[in-house]
Amino acid sequence: MMELGAEERCPVCFDVTHSTQLPGDGGTHTGGRPERAPLLATAATSVGVDCLFLECHPDPPTGSSDAATMLPLADVRGLLTRLARIRSASLET
Repeated sequence: MMELGAEERCPVCFDVTHSTQLPGDGGTHTGGRPERAPLLATAATSVGVDCLFLECHPDPPTGSSDAATMLPLADVRGLLTRLARIRSASLET
């Protein structure tokens, strides 16, 4: 995908939280493993993805959709700070 983005000069966005979905895992709704989101976001940032899509909520279990994959809003600042450092380092090389 990154080769396509470079070849066509179009940005590549990685959908972090939807990538943690487990269809059918929640019975009547899609389950998920949001604890995997930081690892996936780190990997995507490390290989030069241009943007990340993250669903977050102050209280994910009460979210109206995708509650099983949302990140707690309180965790996002730390994650984004770390990802920004990784992105800066990757641009220096």
